[in-house]
Amino acid sequence: MFPKTRHAFLPLALLLPLTACSEQVVLEPSERLESLLLPSSDYPDGFDVETIDLDEIDGSGGGGTDFDSIEPAACEEAFEDSPADVPEEAAEGAGQVAVSSGSSPTFYTYVLVSGDFDETQDASGYEAMLSSCSTMTAVSDGITLEGSIRGTSFPSLPDQGDAFTMDLSADGLDMTMWTAWGQVADVHFVLIGMDLGSSPDVDTSTLARECFDDRLDTGCRDRLLQEAADEARSVQEEEFDEVLAAAVALLESDA
Repeated sequence: MFPKTRHAFLPLALLLPLTACSEQVVLEPSERLESLLLPSSDYPDGFDVETIDLDEIDGSGGGGTDFDSIEPAACEEAFEDSPADVPEEAAEGAGQVAVSSGSSPTFYTYVLVSGDFDETQDASGYEAMLSSCSTMTAVSDGITLEGSIRGTSFPSLPDQGDAFTMDLSADGLDMTMWTAWGQVADVHFVLIGMDLGSSPDVDTSTLARECFDDRLDTGCRDRLLQEAADEARSVQEEEFDEVLAAAVALLESDA
């Protein structure tokens, strides 16, 4: 069901919110929650949407979905009680994966669960993750990743919601993952958007005009590439917030 990728941590990113680190959450299907999943039109253009098989995830989703190790130790402890985990009280669920059909390696995972949840969320796990994972080293299937986690504020988050951004680098690949979660009435949601680091493009004429004299100014070239990468990342973050806004609006219409 998963698209092929150069790196083994793609399944990790797709299944991260579906498995609690300490205890497997078993979810029953729900027609109501399935009706609250996003239509393909609410994702950016060029995405193929596929429903997640909850039975498949319940049976084997936990295998390989956690990092093998994380440093510092306090960060690893924060991951063991990740604020983006599905609550242990979850009884019913539905989910989907959206995969870009173009050359840009971008993915979304969206999960809805319902159950007997507390009215207010405990923010201690979120705060612990932000304070202890500002810089981190993780290993997944033998791949060492250097990265960081920072809190992120999206305008579309409900009052009972939070988000963070995780940047990871390995083997020349820069990956960014946006994770948002929250609760609307009796439904808890987790939305993940992931970019696997598509190379930014700089117009050849701009590169020639800005960075060539007698020879290529590599510093100038690197600056233009970084500016292009920053602009592309900003656009992706805006797209993530648009998907989040559509998700929250649909949940609120059912509340």
